[in-house]
Parts: sequence; C-alpha cells; structure tokens
Amino acid sequence: MIISSCAIATFGLLANSAAVIIGAMIIAPLMLLPVRGIAFGALEGDVALLRRGITSIMVGTMLALGLACGLGRLVGISNFGTEVLARGEPTLLDLGVAVVAGGISGYAKVQPKISGSLAGTAIAVALMPPICVIGLGISQADWSLSWGAPCST
Repeated sequence: MIISSCAIATFGLLANSAAVIIGAMIIAPLMLLPVRGIAFGALEGDVALLRRGITSIMVGTMLALGLACGLGRLVGISNFGTEVLARGEPTLLDLGVAVVAGGISGYAKVQPKISGSLAGTAIAVALMPPICVIGLGISQADWSLSWGAPCST
C-alpha cells in the first residue's frame, strides 16, 4: 500500500493533478495507524507498541522517499507544478488544518458514531504527498523544496 500510494502521489504531483493526489491520500496507510500506535503506546506506556509505530513510520518514510526520488529522476521534469511548489512553502494555514484535522481524528476515534469521517480527516492530515515532494526535491537537488515540504503537513 505504501508503494502504490507513493507512486500515485508522485505521479499526481508531477502531473499537477489534485484529484490524483487525493486518491493517493485515501489509500496511504503510512501515518494513520502508526501515528495512532505511537500515541496509544506513549499514553499507555506500551514500549513495544511505541517501537512498532516508530519503526513503521521510519521504514515507510524511507521507502516512499526512495521511490519518489527514483520516479522524479526517471520522469526528469525540469520544472514542478503548483501542487509540488505549494507543499514546499507551507503557511500557518497548513498548520491550522493539521491541528484541527488531528483533533477531529482523535475525537472520531473515541466516538464510534462518527467514524465515517475518518477518511476525510485522513486526507486532511495525509503525509504521503509531502514525503513525495521531499523525494522529488532530492531527485533534482532542490534542497529548499525538500526542506519546506515536511512543514506542510
């Protein structure tokens, strides 16, 4: 799922297609469950769960970075579109979206009646597109783009 989500997100970013990027965010397993595992592991003092969550995020992130960088080199686009560039220069509005969506995700987890909204909150806080932007920036040695992308989540 990580490989397919990363490939879809990277191609969507390169094609400057918001619809394709949203599709990739729906199937991205990278952060929703591992981050939740880290949070629950920290809250309950479950070191094994905490370690599994951290390991999953690290391995998934490195895999996605490598794939996005490889696809960026393979495709060889000289100029990135607005979807890539917007993720390389985040604003405080992006932080606001992440904070509110994270709160909604936590609330939806404890309220079974509204668990249907989890797909929407997963899209709002999806980390696959920014990770792919980091990989694309690395593929062109555009360090400012890669440096700014993690802040856009």
